[in-house]
Amino acid sequence: MRKVIVLKGEIVAEQPISYSVPGAPKGADHKLPRLGRQLYLTASGLRGVLRHAATEIVMDMIDADQARAKLSLDDYFLLAMGGVKDAKNPAQKKKNGKSAEPSDESAEGDDAEKTTVSEADIVRMVRANRFARTRNPLVCLFGSMRHGVSGSLYCAHAIAPESTDSTRVRHVRANDFQRDPSVFDRLESSVLDSFIARQADAAVRSEGNKRIKALEQEQKKLRRGDNTARLKEIEAELDEIKASLPSDVQLQLPNITYDAIPAGTVFAHEFTLSNPTDAEVALFLRALDRFALNPLIGGHRAHGLGRVSGHWSVRMRPAGEREFVDMGEVAFAGDFTGLKLTGRIAEFFASWDAQKDALDFTEAGIAAA
Repeated sequence: MRKVIVLKGEIVAEQPISYSVPGAPKGADHKLPRLGRQLYLTASGLRGVLRHAATEIVMDMIDADQARAKLSLDDYFLLAMGGVKDAKNPAQKKKNGKSAEPSDESAEGDDAEKTTVSEADIVRMVRANRFARTRNPLVCLFGSMRHGVSGSLYCAHAIAPESTDSTRVRHVRANDFQRDPSVFDRLESSVLDSFIARQADAAVRSEGNKRIKALEQEQKKLRRGDNTARLKEIEAELDEIKASLPSDVQLQLPNITYDAIPAGTVFAHEFTLSNPTDAEVALFLRALDRFALNPLIGGHRAHGLGRVSGHWSVRMRPAGEREFVDMGEVAFAGDFTGLKLTGRIAEFFASWDAQKDALDFTEAGIAAA
């Protein structure tokens, strides 16, 4: 059996927390996502925080070592994102005399994942995994889709108690000239005329946006039936309005809102390291420590949101064994002071300095494996 290390504990919201996910409504319609009925912090968000912390550690190491070359753009993409696989030009790639353009049945575009894996692909992925395991613990921890490395760090969603509900936070952006007209007396004489013209354009834009919203709602309803003529009229009107909209927006925004998870919320959370090397464990702990030095997640930090603390008990099942052994605890107080480690797990944290010099974090290294 493989070695497994499990960190089980909690993340605590020392301040309220708010964040948004891709595609979610903004402004007054913003609501925090739920897993079932429970508020949560996404696993991808937490993993992303740690991956970027680990990337910063590597860059600091390279900055301190004059013998190492600076990271290239591809090196940085490898570490921070797992690498970027550029789209192939269908006109340049032929197979059996036919263009390799995606079919209508799988019209995912140039970024679609391949549905078949060749023998050469398998060999390349095996070599990349072997290289990452011995030379690049960051990629081995977090994975690389580009090189077929899955990653040994499993990070669960942080789940709030079912009774936890979010809070709506409302604020405004004021119009300073409306609040204090005497400001005009302290600016250039032309400012008043410029302000009046700007407000007129902003009003036109607001009305245009209202009309766009109404037309798009009508468009959505008409698409369910046979209303081709009216749909063409709507499309033409939308194009005309959008092309003529002034760029000026309203200075005063009276209803800016967002959802926030209350301070004091305790999220159940777990990390699992599946068959990690000592270097992977050490880098994971160093990344958690780097995050603990600036323990902020989510948005609206200017409002005092996002600071967290964390505490996990650590157990390890050694390779070839069935029973887990206690490895101690890791925790941070959310006060920007870093990670505190007790027990045997602290030995892994200390081992990083002795291992880092033999490592290779470059794209060229893993690509040539």
